Amino acid sequence: IGSLIIVFILSSVIYQTFFVKQYMDNIEKIVAYVKRIELSNLPEDDIGFVYGNEFEELASGINGMVENLKQTEKFRKESETDALTGTYNRFGMNRILEHIDQKGGDGDIAFSMIDIDFFKQYNDNYGHQKGDECLKAVASVLKEAISGLENCYCIRYGGDEFVIIYCGVDEDTVRKISDDIHDKMKK
Repeated sequence: IGSLIIVFILSSVIYQTFFVKQYMDNIEKIVAYVKRIELSNLPEDDIGFVYGNEFEELASGINGMVENLKQTEKFRKESETDALTGTYNRFGMNRILEHIDQKGGDGDIAFSMIDIDFFKQYNDNYGHQKGDECLKAVASVLKEAISGLENCYCIRYGGDEFVIIYCGVDEDTVRKISDDIHDKMKK
């Protein structure tokens, strides 16, 4: 009977150790996943399988939240992007300016305003489809001009108007980019 009690106690301790380790592993897995979310790094995959009813419910809830956050982020990006040109739109520009304001001026900020001359006449003479192609081509030149720079943004401000926001870019570089854009537009 004494050895049976010892075997029972040992098996109980082993089972509890396994059970506690399994719970701790689940907690660590969930905490690591939530930290990724907290850092605005929405995971592509779900949290994965965890053991225990409580953990399964928690994991399912977290996975649902991540899916909702992904949808919200997708809708936000769509609402801030001009569908025709793929540039930011005015809503996107407002968000960019709010972000710059919140950062508190980490250097110079410059703006370029680009207006397509005689666009209305071009649209009237060649049709809206050609006008759309023209807007896409202009946007492509503008995006390419700032593609190597961080914290620079191309925005379709309105019909035939675009804005480029340069953050932390020196005046000479802004002038050079503006001249390059002007030269490419002449072609």
